[in-house]
Amino acid sequence: MDGPSAKKSTSFETLVIQNIGNVCDLKAKLNEIICSSKNYEYDVSSCLKALLKSSDQVIVLLTVQAISELAKCEIKRESYAQRDVIEPILSLLNKDLTSENIELHKQCCRALDSVKTLLAKAGGVNLVCSRLEQLLLKHHAGNLNMEDNEIDTVMKHACDLIIMVLTGDEAMDSLYADGEGEVYRSAVRWLRAGSHQLLATAVLAVGNFARRDEHCIRMMSDGIFDKLLGK
Repeated sequence: MDGPSAKKSTSFETLVIQNIGNVCDLKAKLNEIICSSKNYEYDVSSCLKALLKSSDQVIVLLTVQAISELAKCEIKRESYAQRDVIEPILSLLNKDLTSENIELHKQCCRALDSVKTLLAKAGGVNLVCSRLEQLLLKHHAGNLNMEDNEIDTVMKHACDLIIMVLTGDEAMDSLYADGEGEVYRSAVRWLRAGSHQLLATAVLAVGNFARRDEHCIRMMSDGIFDKLLGK
């Protein structure tokens, strides 16, 4: 659908969503968007941005999931790679991890995959690293009411997100920050981690940081590769 007809249809779809008064109907609409994924043809980014602020956590979860699905489409991705979308999602990652909101954290990580550079510059990756370390501390202290497989799921998605961001050259340079970046320092610290997931993430992260010759030379002089070899 092209031209004025497409704009008219998008405007109508936006109006429809904005005027859904029944929560069940709104959930059904969000599920429809999720199922359509990147084939959903309308730009309803303004509606989804508003729904991120909903007091209904199920609506927020479905909205984040819808954004993660729509962002699979390159054309639509730009509509969601904006601070007014990313920052509310990052604020959700600040919530304490519980078995009730674990799915929300997982979907947040999925939704953020497509905005590598913005996420790096907005401090999002540093936040994810910090949350991972807090999660492990609470787990080891026995302060988490979560199953081991739930913790593993969150860690996997968070670690995957960190590496996904580092595959972008601009994002990687930003997070390296001449060897002083918090994310880079976290990766180096994790080379001695007892967690196999943190260790695997650290190895992959260091490999990504080493893509630049100047980074590689600095890392060699700092003895980072000796740590990789377990020396």
